Amino acid sequence: MKQGQTLKIGDFSFNDEYYVDFIATFKRFCNKGVASALLASAVKSAKKAGLSSVSLLARSNDKSVLKFYQNRGFNAVNSGEINGIYFTKMVQKI
Repeated sequence: MKQGQTLKIGDFSFNDEYYVDFIATFKRFCNKGVASALLASAVKSAKKAGLSSVSLLARSNDKSVLKFYQNRGFNAVNSGEINGIYFTKMVQKI
């Protein structure tokens, strides 16, 4: 990611929680900090909005994705199944 590059994401909050619906990058941008920058932008937006946390759902069976979020300050708070797919709710208090 180049310095000065602007990231834009939509705002969505519920019960004082900023919800990140989806983060994805093209394969050629993997391991270059793009997803981390998008996530950091979401946390910054949540702080600016005066919200108390950022949350998202990650597939429970994708251990590398769960670790990615844990390494960025998110904690697993619960899990459940939606249409046969198991998800873990991850939350970062801010």
